[in-house]
Amino acid sequence: MTLMQGAFGASLWGILLSLATGIAYALAARQQEQHQDQLAEFIHVDLVPALFPRAITGQMERMGRYLKTAGDSFENIHVKLSSVAGQLETVLGQAGETLGQSLTQLSATSTQIETVFGEMNQSVSELTEA
Repeated sequence: MTLMQGAFGASLWGILLSLATGIAYALAARQQEQHQDQLAEFIHVDLVPALFPRAITGQMERMGRYLKTAGDSFENIHVKLSSVAGQLETVLGQAGETLGQSLTQLSATSTQIETVFGEMNQSVSELTEA
């Protein structure tokens, strides 16, 4: 019976220590969460405005808008130049087919090439003015 009492006592002490440890852990976790909340509040309310004043933030936002506009312009240039390149490829393909044909057909193809280059020059001029 003494062995049973010892086992029961050890189990009881284990349960009590486990309960006390759980309570201590919960209190420490709550305190840690409060500390993290205070730190986050300090960062957002005090530190960020001190390091990045409103004027700098506005400048960065304007710079971001400017870079986005510049990126859009480059994308437009790319689209127009791709279109012109496709037209040029078509015209050059037609020119290759007409090489074996009469000079009259070759002259018409030459006129088309001049038109495409004129359009490309106009497109580039329009894009650089914008």
